[in-house]
Amino acid sequence: MSGTVRRTLSRTPDGPWRELWRSVLKRLQELEAAYAGTLFEPSDWTALPVDFCKDCFHLKDWISSDTARVPMSARGRAADQYARQDPAIALTGDVANTAKHRTRKPGQTAAHVARVDLTDGGTTFTIEWKRPDGTTGTRDALELARAAVNGWRQFLTTHHMDENGT
Repeated sequence: MSGTVRRTLSRTPDGPWRELWRSVLKRLQELEAAYAGTLFEPSDWTALPVDFCKDCFHLKDWISSDTARVPMSARGRAADQYARQDPAIALTGDVANTAKHRTRKPGQTAAHVARVDLTDGGTTFTIEWKRPDGTTGTRDALELARAAVNGWRQFLTTHHMDENGT
């Protein structure tokens, strides 16, 4: 392949938290496109909400480890504690960890994509969860994703973090 290099993109393992934030927003857009019926059919429909949940929940780790770009108030355990206390973000963590480990340890909430409805007008996803006390429930995946993004936006605003910065 010949030609002039027009642009070089590089990533580092300790990249800024905004890299993962942009991925979270992109995955939200993919879910919205699936619901609207405008997403090209993926090879695994259940991966859409699960991948969103993984990135969304693990944003806490990227924020905590980005000491060059994150204010002191958001460092350390602040992002982790917030993610575990915000109901929507915590549920994304339950989905991500259930998918990763295929089950949960006693005392942990298990959650998974229980239903995918494909229609001519779009696709919907239902998340089902079971808490350690035996209570169960369901939540629409797009509603969960939007609530989790709003939760993170609240955290970013509280800690004076610009989601659109460089």
